[in-house]
Amino acid sequence: MLLLRDILSKANEFRTLAMSLFDEFNPVLSRGGIMHIIETDPHKIIEAAKEGKIPFTGQNGALTILRLKKRLLDMQSYFYDFSEYLEPVDLLPYLEQNEYRYVMTKARENNDDLVSACKIGNIMFVTVIREIVPNDTRWNLALYRIKEKWRKQNIKRVV
Repeated sequence: MLLLRDILSKANEFRTLAMSLFDEFNPVLSRGGIMHIIETDPHKIIEAAKEGKIPFTGQNGALTILRLKKRLLDMQSYFYDFSEYLEPVDLLPYLEQNEYRYVMTKARENNDDLVSACKIGNIMFVTVIREIVPNDTRWNLALYRIKEKWRKQNIKRVV
């Protein structure tokens, strides 16, 4: 059992990393979209650069996109340290239309396959980075929800 202090420190460490990511890669993130960058195969990015669709270097180049992809994948391990205390339902208002449609379709199907679980995990990760981390009010609300869920799981009432 992790202490609440450890979970909150991991969440704040994640936010610090996400904010530095925003500062460094904001033009690429606004142009390409986080979900698209995470789910695109690195070989496709390199092939697009070889074909001349995107430049190799520069602000929107293939190397920058690959560096961003690596940083996002590294940040996912920080996210999953505290994500068990975030409910996907809490993130529903911040989802884009296609993400919302995917999550609700899979929820209705009651599908337990690994691919859909990974996709929903990616959607949660992207939503937290895109909508919750930059906004102080939403971030504080997310921390509150983490605290409440931790308390429900770990503090038993004695009557």
